[in-house]
Amino acid sequence: MKKTRWTPLLMAFVLIGSMGLAACDDDGDIGDAAQEIRENATSVADEIQEAATTVADEISEAENSEELQELQEGAEQVGEEIQEGAEAVATAAGNVDVDSALVGNAGHGEELFTSQGCAGCHSTTTDEVVVGPTLKNVADRADDTVPDQDAVEYLRQSITQPDAYVVPGFQPGVMPSFANLSETDINDLVAFLLTLDE
Repeated sequence: MKKTRWTPLLMAFVLIGSMGLAACDDDGDIGDAAQEIRENATSVADEIQEAATTVADEISEAENSEELQELQEGAEQVGEEIQEGAEAVATAAGNVDVDSALVGNAGHGEELFTSQGCAGCHSTTTDEVVVGPTLKNVADRADDTVPDQDAVEYLRQSITQPDAYVVPGFQPGVMPSFANLSETDINDLVAFLLTLDE
């Protein structure tokens, strides 16, 4: 059996593996990882479909039982490798917060959260009230906080117009507005807040 028969399937496997690594090894630019997975998904599917057709043709044209057995064994082995790669991609994709990635760079947003002093007033991991309300699980709560506002709208408004809605039990005029930040920075802050869902 020629090794080139399995080249398309192996190429697909390698591509799947690289996609998984792109997401797993990402240094904070989650949006890029999610985009790479989306852009390559169709390419991977096409490679596998083409390879599967080639293998089916070769099996149907096998001249003897020994060659047929060899083809089937090879197909099973490559199939297992592709399955492992697909599982790696599924894991990597599951680690990408798609909602956050579509808004901005959550990694940079986390840096801004510290550099702009947000961490000095808001806890993100406990229910402790520092100065302002805790932001633990804020991504889960933001959708339902203000009627007719989704999570992105609510969080953006909270950053740029903090007195537009004040969480019950807290006083207006305490949190400063960060409307002076660039649109990109605001998007990145919102993207970071959208990752606070645990």
